Amino acid sequence: MICIACLLWGFVTFLNSFCTTFFELLILRMLLGTFMAFFGPALYSLIADIFPVDQRTNAFSVYSILTVIGDTISALSINLISLTGWKGAF
Repeated sequence: MICIACLLWGFVTFLNSFCTTFFELLILRMLLGTFMAFFGPALYSLIADIFPVDQRTNAFSVYSILTVIGDTISALSINLISLTGWKGAF
């Protein structure tokens, strides 16, 4: 499930570059959110399968913390790009 969702996520992201109208972008972004939604439950199931019972709490907390850190870095990078322009950010 994770592999299929990842492939579809990548394909829809690729299709976003060819959008010419707002409606096309809206539909593709909705599909992108749908494919991204497959990862949460699948990853929790994968963590439960991989880690023994006494280590699951730590594994779940590391996954949750890294998700929040990734969101924070994303928001900061968006702000940096909007302030400096996409060429001046790096």
